[in-house]
Amino acid sequence: MIVKRIASSLLQQNWAAFFIELVLVIAGVLIALQLDQWKEVRAENAHEIEFLKKVRTDIETDVVDLTDNVEMLAAVTGFGYTAMEVLEGRPCIDQCWSEMVAIFQASQWIDVELNQTSYEDIKRTGLPRDMVLRNELVTYYNVSDQARKISADLPRFRELIRSSIPARTQEYMWAACFSVQGRKQSLNGDCAPPPNADQSLEVITRLRANPEIRTSLNYWLSTVSILKNMLHDQISEAETVIDNLSGFLASR
Repeated sequence: MIVKRIASSLLQQNWAAFFIELVLVIAGVLIALQLDQWKEVRAENAHEIEFLKKVRTDIETDVVDLTDNVEMLAAVTGFGYTAMEVLEGRPCIDQCWSEMVAIFQASQWIDVELNQTSYEDIKRTGLPRDMVLRNELVTYYNVSDQARKISADLPRFRELIRSSIPARTQEYMWAACFSVQGRKQSLNGDCAPPPNADQSLEVITRLRANPEIRTSLNYWLSTVSILKNMLHDQISEAETVIDNLSGFLASR
C-alpha cells in the first residue's frame, strides 16, 4: 500500500509526501533488520547459555568422580604399603588371606577421564565467546589430559600380581572384596576368606621370591602419589571453573 502512495506522490509531484513516505519505508526496513538482528543475537545467547549450563553440570559431575578417584587411590596407597611390608617378609596373620587381599587391591587402577561431551560440542560451535572463560575451560581439560597420560598404561605390578594369584581366587575377590555403587568403586580389605584360603601362604611365598614385584610396586605407588596430587589440583580447578561459569551465566 505504501509503495502505491509513494508512486502516486511521485506522479503528482507531491515532493513532501513522497519524501515522508520514503523515509517511512526506509525506517521500516531498518527496524525490521534491527529486529531480525536482535532475534538472532538473542537466539545465539540462549544457545550459548544452554551449552554452558551443560558444561557446568559435567564439571560438577567431574568433582564427584574425581573425589571418588582420589579416595580410591588413597585406599590403593594404604594397601600398597601393607603389601610392601608383606613382600619384604612381615609375618602373616592366620592364613595370609588378608595380606593377599592387600596385595591384590594394591594393583587396582583407574582411568582418569572427565565428562567432556558437552565441552567437545561447544568447541565445535566456537563458543564460549568470552575469551577468559574459553581459556579457563581449555586449561581445565588440558590438566585432565596430562593425568590421563600418566595413568594410560596399566602398571607392571598389576600384571605380575594378577598373573600369580589363581584365577578362581581373583574371581572371588572381585565378588567379595570389590564393589561399585553408581560410578564409585570401593575396595574392601576385610572381606571373608574363601574355602581355599589356605593357598594364600603359598601365593605370598611365590610373590616374595620375585624381586621385580617389589620394585614394580614401588614404582606404582610413586605413580599413584603423582596422580593423587594432580587430581587434587583438578578438583580445585573444577570448583573455580564452576564458580566462574555460574557468575557468567548469572550475568546473562
